[in-house]
Amino acid sequence: MNSRKIESAIYFANGLALMASMLISFFFGGLGEAGLRTFIRLTAWQATLLFVAVSVGAPLESRAPNGWTRLLDSLSPVLLKATALSMLAHLSALVFLALAFPEPFRSTLTPLALAAGGLAYTLLMMFAFTPKHVAVHALGPLAWRRTQAVGFGFIWIIFVRTYFSRTAEDPTAIFFLVLLGFSAFFRGTWAFRTQPGSNSL
Repeated sequence: MNSRKIESAIYFANGLALMASMLISFFFGGLGEAGLRTFIRLTAWQATLLFVAVSVGAPLESRAPNGWTRLLDSLSPVLLKATALSMLAHLSALVFLALAFPEPFRSTLTPLALAAGGLAYTLLMMFAFTPKHVAVHALGPLAWRRTQAVGFGFIWIIFVRTYFSRTAEDPTAIFFLVLLGFSAFFRGTWAFRTQPGSNSL
């Protein structure tokens, strides 16, 4: 299977997963607030798994180069776009929840949380949809590498903060915190050893 077919398969699978999340949310929560919250949770899980896959692709290929790790690393840009699309679905559901069922959702929001979340979404979209050659030409390889490191770190912090705040009410949050910790370790140790001109994401 060539790379283009694999990319198409990833987008197709991501779309199927989003559709499955909608059906599951409707089945267990209906069209009301419960269904929306279920969809928000499921899309967050999906985006987190994809983000972890993106984060560990290059480090795993560097530590244990083989066909599978090289494939994962080469697909990182596609997986990042899938992450962004999942987060767009997640954000759309959050906005709809705030409009349709404003309380207690709105009362839990703070200006800092809105600003931090908005910045994380913006960074994710920028990394996902800005061609690498354009970014490197505009900023230079070293500046782009540093921008990625800071941006990925900030997005990671937002993910961790969100799951950490839900550990008491949602036991699955611990699982995702462990995954995020694993990805941070691998990404961090790899980043310190990688040359600015690396082709990896």
